[in-house]
Amino acid sequence: DGVYIASSPDAQAYSEAVSDGDGGVIAVYEQSGDVYAQRVDGTGAGLWTTFGVAVSAASGSQYYPDAASDGAGGAIFAWSDSRSGDVDVYAQRVDASGSVRWTTDGEAVCTASGYQYYPQIIPDGTGGAIIVWEDERGGQRDVYAQRVGAGGAFLWAADGVPICTAGSHQTSVEIAPDGFGGAIITWEDERSGAEAADVYAQLVDASGAVRWAANGVPITTAANEQRRPRLIPDGVGGAIVTWMDERNYPPATDIYAQRVDRYGYLGFASAAITEVVDHPNDQGGVAVVNWTPSYLDAYPNQMVTHYSVWMRMPDEPLARALGVGWTPLLAGEMGGSTDLGVLMARSGWTHVEDVPAYYLSEYGCHAPTYGDSTESGIPWTEYMVIANTGDHWVFWESEAASGYSVDNVAPGAPSSLAALPAQTDVELYWSPSGYFDDDLAHYNIYRSETSGFVPDEATFVDATVDTFYIDTEPGRSTWYYVVAAEDIHGNVGPPSNEVTVEVWTSVEEPVAPMSFALRGSRPNPFSGLTSVAFDVPAGGGEVRIEVYDVSGRRVRVLVDGHESAGRRMVAWDGSDEGGRRVASGVYYCRMKAGTYEETTKLTLIR
Repeated sequence: DGVYIASSPDAQAYSEAVSDGDGGVIAVYEQSGDVYAQRVDGTGAGLWTTFGVAVSAASGSQYYPDAASDGAGGAIFAWSDSRSGDVDVYAQRVDASGSVRWTTDGEAVCTASGYQYYPQIIPDGTGGAIIVWEDERGGQRDVYAQRVGAGGAFLWAADGVPICTAGSHQTSVEIAPDGFGGAIITWEDERSGAEAADVYAQLVDASGAVRWAANGVPITTAANEQRRPRLIPDGVGGAIVTWMDERNYPPATDIYAQRVDRYGYLGFASAAITEVVDHPNDQGGVAVVNWTPSYLDAYPNQMVTHYSVWMRMPDEPLARALGVGWTPLLAGEMGGSTDLGVLMARSGWTHVEDVPAYYLSEYGCHAPTYGDSTESGIPWTEYMVIANTGDHWVFWESEAASGYSVDNVAPGAPSSLAALPAQTDVELYWSPSGYFDDDLAHYNIYRSETSGFVPDEATFVDATVDTFYIDTEPGRSTWYYVVAAEDIHGNVGPPSNEVTVEVWTSVEEPVAPMSFALRGSRPNPFSGLTSVAFDVPAGGGEVRIEVYDVSGRRVRVLVDGHESAGRRMVAWDGSDEGGRRVASGVYYCRMKAGTYEETTKLTLIR
């Protein structure tokens, strides 16, 4: 049957309670025309005086009290008070020990003419509270509110700020925090007639300014009466309101609910991402983000001007470093900044593209990804779509959705494959295809003794990043070769032309060149890389190979030192000594070895 909160012989009524933040509860109640409070710990034991603490024992009657936590183990209370002859609103703070902190019998929240009834109170998040009440100073019941600081000072206009002063009565007032120092307030509203009560709501910010339409936005104006609204915060600056509804009366009285967002719009005005899919037939790096529009992107609701698409890595380093995830941000959180880009950067989002709103039934855009799917895993990219308006601070963010891209296109076939026997080895030269080679990983070399063979694991020889390759000692035979390009995502392109070469010299019968010789280069002309072949006779020797332009200026030294005997190769990538790419044109390659000197022409085509 519970434990005593108040064991006084006097009558207690109209109790309200809030958490003390430590597993207990603070209860406030009317006791014989005064307001008392008691704190009970988690075991049910009373912590304050036996009969409770007198919050207000002023003359007249004090009744209909309500309570809000002060965030420090105590509470702030508000009540209706008739000490002045009419009915006003007073408030008092009691700390965790049960000591009254403000003026004895409370501070006057509102002493305007007429009656002020049924105050409701919530914490303001900084040790104070926001109080709302029904107010008859205008000859009808309106809605007013006031904010009081932790020290008892009032922060808004004297006697409160008007929340709604529309025609007829506004009653059954309820309040909930908006999460940003303000409050969302809802009430029964008879502006359409006493027998047609509706539910309205208003947002008042931390400074006391109302933010939605004058006199509130309609939550419901359905037929018959809607009464006794209740609300809770939605966690992102809005609220969910529920009420008793007679639209189907008779025979039924029902319960309905609605969400109102932080701007006063009903339901969800955000766009909704429907899919994130790979962009087909490309080399990866791009996804297609599709979404359905905001309901405010349709005639006659023409609020949305454009959509902005944003991306981030799911495990965003900045968010991880801060120890936070992304949450919607409102004005004031960034020190008054009005730059949406600043807000998104703070949470790790990167702007992708803006898409104009044209009242379409669906939208989409091409968006980059942070990587392509491979056998080693999927690098996911997260996307969000924001519906923007002409007011920079009115926007709606969608829920995030993730996707990835796939490289659908293999590189083209290498061209101009050529093969030369070099004693026991085979020298291969080819040119890049020039098609889809941007993400090239390497070239695969295949060899078979059967013409027209299909490249596979059995015929695979090796891989190289160059456009030449020396197949060392394949053995005596007639060999057939093809080369295929493979990209970084594992896509292997079609094979090159097939070439044939006969190797008649075995490894047991090496034959060194008879003399130094510059054998020319392959491919020539070239666009990316060419290989210069040269011979070094038995015993080796000092070799210097240089590249000159047509004016005789030295561009690059390719070889400068001792080389052992045999057929040798050196590559030139068309760059100078500083690594800078040289221009297209004719160049000369000169080899000097002792008394031997020879020059050959190279043609570079960019």
